[in-house]
Amino acid sequence: MKKSLTGVIIAVIIISGYGAVAYSFTDQNSIEKRDIFFVSSVQLTEGEDYTTVNLFEATSYLTTPGSYVLPVVTRVYTFPFLTKITNVAIQFSEVQERTIAKPLKVTPQALPDNRKEPPSILPQPASCTICPEQSYSYHIAAGRDGDSLTTFLAIHLYPIQYLPSDNILRCSQNVEITITYKLPEPRQTATVDQYDLIIIAPKAFSQALQPLVTHKINNGLTTKLVAHEEICDSVYFPVEGRDCAEEMKYFIKNAFDQWDTKYVLLVGGRSGGITQEKWWVPV
Repeated sequence: MKKSLTGVIIAVIIISGYGAVAYSFTDQNSIEKRDIFFVSSVQLTEGEDYTTVNLFEATSYLTTPGSYVLPVVTRVYTFPFLTKITNVAIQFSEVQERTIAKPLKVTPQALPDNRKEPPSILPQPASCTICPEQSYSYHIAAGRDGDSLTTFLAIHLYPIQYLPSDNILRCSQNVEITITYKLPEPRQTATVDQYDLIIIAPKAFSQALQPLVTHKINNGLTTKLVAHEEICDSVYFPVEGRDCAEEMKYFIKNAFDQWDTKYVLLVGGRSGGITQEKWWVPV
């Protein structure tokens, strides 16, 4: 019997209490991640003039002045640093409409610092057929997750939308998130020296600091002493910045990127000056 293999799809399914996460490789470079979860039933509380909407999964509420107070569900995903997010697609299903007797509360205007009492005029809602007009938004950022540089993708979902003209809530119960991304290229093995610790000090302090450098190296911490004059003279990296303090900042960034530096020690405090302070190391 002849068997033909027309394609291969590799997927890993992780089941949790709220849904499932699936990974699939769409081509040689792109990876597709799916997250499916359930949204609980909306809870309504009627006040004297307004209806308040609550949702168990809500992580925050819309607070833009003029918008209606509606729950926001934020999901944060982490990826290796420099991962490229190529597409984010959201699909809502099991949508139900629910009529409410009283309108939703409108987010008030921010209170200026010089006012102690809120304005007596009630906030006016923004003119919109459905609020919010978009059912989701997202942003990408980079930062640290523990000791590792990480790419963060934060997706803000609005599973409940409000039709103010009809006093109707449109509630979604199922959400499917599809994220397409490309992992960064593997880092090439560094051909330059790497230093765990950089000590930055005036050149005049170099001899006095040499025993400290030797001590750190003997204890397994690769260490380099850099004179701040060398930074300004572009000895190691092209000098960047508008002033000495900014040049130091860019040097530290370059050391982090190219030398894999984890620690920086600045040596040298104030060196005089009354009306205008002077420092051994500009910071």
